[in-house]
Amino acid sequence: MSESQDLVTVGRIAKTVGLDGWLKVVSFSDFPERFEPGEKLWRESDDIDHPSLLVKDARCGKNDTSYEVLFAGYEDVESAKAILGEKLFVPRSERFDLPEDCFYPDELTGLKVLSPEGKVEGEVLELDDSVPQPYITVKTPLHGEVMIPFKKVFIASIDLSEGNLVLNTPISMHVLTTQNSKNEN
Repeated sequence: MSESQDLVTVGRIAKTVGLDGWLKVVSFSDFPERFEPGEKLWRESDDIDHPSLLVKDARCGKNDTSYEVLFAGYEDVESAKAILGEKLFVPRSERFDLPEDCFYPDELTGLKVLSPEGKVEGEVLELDDSVPQPYITVKTPLHGEVMIPFKKVFIASIDLSEGNLVLNTPISMHVLTTQNSKNEN
């Protein structure tokens, strides 16, 4: 099972912690309740109707993006090692509702990208939020793939119901050409 099959990533098992099966989980979710005792999580190999991981216990990690989690059936270091590196998923239908004007990163995929004047410039391929400065990749007919920093200074608005992302600046501002490179030196 994968994200494209109605599962969304909420974390990744990073390493063992101690000898009793505790695992460090790097969270990709803004919702800590994803890792509370009793919560069910899926691995990529799981059937959508049968999650394989049940949170037995959890505690805060050393920062606000990680947790230490003990999964039922993996209560010793040797069995816990078997699931190291696994991504953790939940069904898309179990996503938490977000406040108005908020969205999940994958909801941007496929949005039409409009110029400040409203002209269609391309389509969002993805939002990469796994880097220090998140950016969207836009597929354009004129410039190929263009990366635009995901900042309010560049993005005027996002309307999921209309399927549009409107830019504050022309897309050509984000295209690096040989001429632009020469002018910068």
